[in-house]
Amino acid sequence: PTLIFNVDVSFFLRIRTFTVLLAHASFTPSLFMTDIVAVSSARVHGTIDFDGFAGSFTTNSMTVYGNFELSTGMTISASTGAITFAATSGTKTITTNGIAIDQPITFDGVGGTFQLQDNLTTGSTRTVTLTNGALDLNSKTLSCGLFSSSNTNTRSVAFGTGNITLTGSGATIFNGGGSTTTGITITGTPNVNCTYSGSTGTRTLVGGARSVLTESQVFNFNVSAGSDIVVLQNAHAFKSLNFTGFTGTLTNNAVTAYGDLTLSSDMTLTSSSNAILFAGTSGTKTITTALQTIDFPLNFSGTDSTFVFADALTQGSTRAFTIANGTVKLKAGATSTVGAFATSGSTQKYLQSTTAGSQATLSQASGTASASYLTIQDINATGGATWQAFLTNGNVNSGDNTGWDWYYQPGEYMYTRRKLKRLLIQ
Repeated sequence: PTLIFNVDVSFFLRIRTFTVLLAHASFTPSLFMTDIVAVSSARVHGTIDFDGFAGSFTTNSMTVYGNFELSTGMTISASTGAITFAATSGTKTITTNGIAIDQPITFDGVGGTFQLQDNLTTGSTRTVTLTNGALDLNSKTLSCGLFSSSNTNTRSVAFGTGNITLTGSGATIFNGGGSTTTGITITGTPNVNCTYSGSTGTRTLVGGARSVLTESQVFNFNVSAGSDIVVLQNAHAFKSLNFTGFTGTLTNNAVTAYGDLTLSSDMTLTSSSNAILFAGTSGTKTITTALQTIDFPLNFSGTDSTFVFADALTQGSTRAFTIANGTVKLKAGATSTVGAFATSGSTQKYLQSTTAGSQATLSQASGTASASYLTIQDINATGGATWQAFLTNGNVNSGDNTGWDWYYQPGEYMYTRRKLKRLLIQ
């Protein structure tokens, strides 16, 4: 026999609290394996507890205001209807006991906290949406197809040592919002793992507009598999970006990286005039090129941050390499080739080798590379370009440098409004 438990929506709207305790239902063990519980578009004001239940549960959509617990051995039918967690106070727990929920999930409780008790898994086409409230991963893994939190509501994600794993493809798999998105707080280590391993479609990562989000409000992204196309949304900010294991194509846009950048030797980088802005404001950020040719501009503008190249840099011949703030350290004993070296601003910045006392070689094929307000140490400048680091422009020679011109030389030329005059500097 099969038990059908149908929920009347109007009934639940008339009561304040409803708790399902299937473990204590008067079913015999033999019937327990074939029981079916069905909830049809119900508003459930309370706890859903399947502890001990080993049958099948199906629902189109429902709203849960209390705790939610599934039972090992039970099954849930797939659905396009969302389960919405909507508590507005206190901490509500979510326990799945290894049961995947193949339907969308929404967290939408102003003032509520939703805490995972174990790993929560949805289908690869399902979206988890954070609209309101506090999502506490509790150092567990939230695995879903897509994740979205694009609004101005007060909300938070507490990672601890947990992570969000995205298994979706062919879509915007992470939506951190556009230029109007604010109100999010992130704690713990905010790792988002993108694990799709196929080759079809384009995965887009919308990290959050740098114009409204700070360094503490953006996520780390690890693209660990796949041979498809990955797009970083233009004008958006990310923390660390790691492509180890990715063999597809990265479409470059003008993005901001507040953390590390790790490329894969098997991936493909598109050429672009869009710059990556490294803007971390503290600590050491590591850049691993995997000996890829980076045919787009690089701009370093992180106050009180150090940007360390773990290996040699090879940049496209027309692309700018600009230091505006912070410290840039090139790989000692290796040759890093840039397109057009430059500095900007009057803040003192630093160019060094990764190993004190051991030179790094900086090469530019042609033209004049002129520095201002740059302290240089252990750098061999070469490659055919003229390297100017005039002391009168705020530059500092900290030693063990070769190839740099530190002084104006007789025979320099300067333009005036009327004519070209010869400038002799004694």
